[in-house]
Amino acid sequence: SGGAGRLADFYDAIDAGGAEAVLAASLFHFGDITIPQLKRYLALRGIPMRSSPTQPDNLASFEPPFMAGTVLAQPDAVARIWQRLKKDGQGLVTIITRDAADGEVLMQAYADEEALRETLRSGLMHYHSRSRNRLWLKGEQSGNFQQVRRLQVDCDGDCLLADVRQFGPACHTGARSCFFRQIEELAGH
Repeated sequence: SGGAGRLADFYDAIDAGGAEAVLAASLFHFGDITIPQLKRYLALRGIPMRSSPTQPDNLASFEPPFMAGTVLAQPDAVARIWQRLKKDGQGLVTIITRDAADGEVLMQAYADEEALRETLRSGLMHYHSRSRNRLWLKGEQSGNFQQVRRLQVDCDGDCLLADVRQFGPACHTGARSCFFRQIEELAGH
C-alpha cells in the first residue's frame, strides 16, 4: 500500500515484489485510475483477476500477453530489434495498429526504443507521443487498452504492424478507428 503513481506500479508490486494483493487510495479518490481500469490492465498483463458485477469484461477470459515464453520476453531482445529497425529523422519508427479480430486499421502512431521496450515487456501497446514528447501507454487515461496479439515488421524495417485486441474506441475522438474521414473532406472550402 502506498507509493503507486501509475498502473505499472501495481503490476510490479505483484510480479516483481511478490505481493498477493495491492491497495491504493488517492489514485482512486482523485480519479487518476479507476478500479475497473486497473483490473483490466492487470488481467491483460496476465495477473488473474476476478470480475465484479460492475466490471464490463470477463477478466478470466483474457489471453496471456503475446510475448510470454518467447524470445521477445528476454530484455536484451529489444536492443537487438531496435538496432535493426530504420528510424525517421526524430529517431522514431511508424506503427500501424489494427484489430486482430477483423483486420480493421485502428490508428497510426510512433515508437521510440522506450515505447518498444515497454510494449514487449507488458504486452500492451506503448507509443511515443510526439505532442507530449513522452512515453504513452494506450489506455492509460481512457482504459481503452490495446493488448498486442502479434507484431510484424515491413520489408524495409521502418514500419511495424501491430495486431491488437482493442478495448473501446481507438481514436481520441471516440470513433472506433482514427480512419473515419473521407479524403473529399480535405478538398472542401
